[in-house]
Amino acid sequence: MKLITTLIALPIITLIFIGGNLFSQSVSDLNNNPELKNERGMYSSVFLKENGDKEAIYSASPVHYKKNNKWELINTNIISTNDGYKNEQNVIQSFFPNNITSAGKIKLLINGLDEIKILAEKKLVLYNDQTNLQLLDINSTNSTAKIDNNSIIYTNIYPGISDEYTISNGKIKNDVILNSIPNLLNNVSNGYFGFQEVLELPSGWKIKPLDKTVGTLTSSPLIIFNDNGEHVLTIPEPIFFDKNGLESDGANMVQGKYLLKQDNNRWTLSTLVPVDWLKDINTKYPISIDPTVVLAGADGGWMSTVTLVNNPAFAFIGVCCGNAQHRAWVKFNTTSIPDNSCVTNVELEVFVNGVGGAAGELVHANDITGAPGPYGGVNAAVLTDMANGLYTSFILGAAGTYGYYDLGVNADALLQAQLPVNWFQVALIFDNEPSTNWKRLTATACNLRVTYNSCCPPIPAIPTITGPASVCAGDAVTYTVPAQAGAATYTWIVPAGATITGGQGTTSLNVTWNTTPGGNICVDWTDACPVTSPQTCLTVTVNPVPTVTVPANATYCAGDAVPIGSFTSMPAGATFAWSNSNTAIGLAASGTGNAPAFTATNTTGNPITGTITVTPTLAGCVGTPVTYTITVNPVPTVTVPANATYCAGDAVPIGSF
Repeated sequence: MKLITTLIALPIITLIFIGGNLFSQSVSDLNNNPELKNERGMYSSVFLKENGDKEAIYSASPVHYKKNNKWELINTNIISTNDGYKNEQNVIQSFFPNNITSAGKIKLLINGLDEIKILAEKKLVLYNDQTNLQLLDINSTNSTAKIDNNSIIYTNIYPGISDEYTISNGKIKNDVILNSIPNLLNNVSNGYFGFQEVLELPSGWKIKPLDKTVGTLTSSPLIIFNDNGEHVLTIPEPIFFDKNGLESDGANMVQGKYLLKQDNNRWTLSTLVPVDWLKDINTKYPISIDPTVVLAGADGGWMSTVTLVNNPAFAFIGVCCGNAQHRAWVKFNTTSIPDNSCVTNVELEVFVNGVGGAAGELVHANDITGAPGPYGGVNAAVLTDMANGLYTSFILGAAGTYGYYDLGVNADALLQAQLPVNWFQVALIFDNEPSTNWKRLTATACNLRVTYNSCCPPIPAIPTITGPASVCAGDAVTYTVPAQAGAATYTWIVPAGATITGGQGTTSLNVTWNTTPGGNICVDWTDACPVTSPQTCLTVTVNPVPTVTVPANATYCAGDAVPIGSFTSMPAGATFAWSNSNTAIGLAASGTGNAPAFTATNTTGNPITGTITVTPTLAGCVGTPVTYTITVNPVPTVTVPANATYCAGDAVPIGSF
């Protein structure tokens, strides 16, 4: 099974398979401007031009995979593990066993979440109208894997048959290679020969033929849906080529069949090739049987009045398969371009992987304004759409890369109009239809380069923030800004130590300043476009609230000298205001600074007390008042008996005081 994933953008390294050779195209060949890595998409890389415009390059083939919520460059190398082999730096993570056994499984992890398991052992099958599907009683060999960079091959899984997997950007291509006509077909003259494999899908996932003929032979693409009914994968039509067809002869092609059956979450898929084609003397071995699984979003194909193939791996222009009027299409996913962008230039790069003749052919690149691919069948309206709406023309000769070609202002306008639907499709046809030549494209190696900028003008910063620039720790404060015409929202930012208690998104913000030293409170606004203004900031100083230390409570006698009441603050530098609740002790009712020295007074016959309350203030921040007391006792007096005279021998009474 061949898994092609196109969830991502144009490959930063585009891997291209041409006639058995692997070529690489560095991103530096595509764009010399600095890349905006935070704007990478699954199908795109975005570059910043010197004039401030952005340039995105799109392809139906992936270049990044998502790791820790960031798009990273794909690495296609297969590495060994304790129990097999793996490639994890890709859109589809793949895990392979050491050997092909009946118990072994190939595991594919889609988007890092959903696991598909494929039984590693493929079964040989025959199919005809009389016996239907027949499993052949032949045991596979315990073939051991060999790896070569991005390829893993199990040789001779059956005599003369090998099973090969090749990892590319966002795809896994599986080729079952027949080196010669299988001996078991010696006495078979019709029907189909092929391979059966079992897929274990996540719970709730389904496979549906595009023509909805489950359980019967079909040449329709197979659509794989997840448990939410979303289109995740596509298995295109079974179209096969022999060695001659892969290398030089585009007309030597055969359409195979699929037979699909379900048992809960296990799906048995048989890929079938006509026996008469396998035994035809014009069929050149080795041949490759390679059904392809394509992640939804990678699209390309070709159509004539009698033939339709939805397959991004190749797309024919010109003569092929008994018809001289094939037209190709390539569809690009443009999700990463914001819908409000202004597209200023669209350019197309085309990769030709094979030709019927190296002579140059004039090719027209046309718009697609009707329904996009993939298509459910030959459609006259689509063929007509492909033949109209000229963007530009260019010459395609031998195999290789052509372009970039500027598609003109009509493409700019159409792509901009289609940004909300996230796709853009280009048709390619020969000028000299019907033709005796053909060119075969790899849709997933064709690139679209888009230059765009924001259609929205910049908006000014808010002029000022109104509110106190000096506050005390613990203060709850409101800041306001003038309303801006067309504003959709306002975004406030406060420093550490401050808490927004209300008003985020509006022109009025409530803030509690919890701790020193403060910092910048900033605000910007965003319009409906959306464009965000520069920030406007106000520097706010948060001052500490002081505490005060006062003398201990004290008691004096009337007439005593009371010393100065010295106060200290934390932090130092506060001023003090004090008050006295009882001036009869000799101290004034209030004052500032330290309490002065005074002479204690008490004109009563009982102790009297004054409570002194001290309030510290520092940088306008008023601390909590603290009290102490001064008690003044009265000076005692004594009453003695009056003077008296007595005679000798008189009794003198007690002297009572």
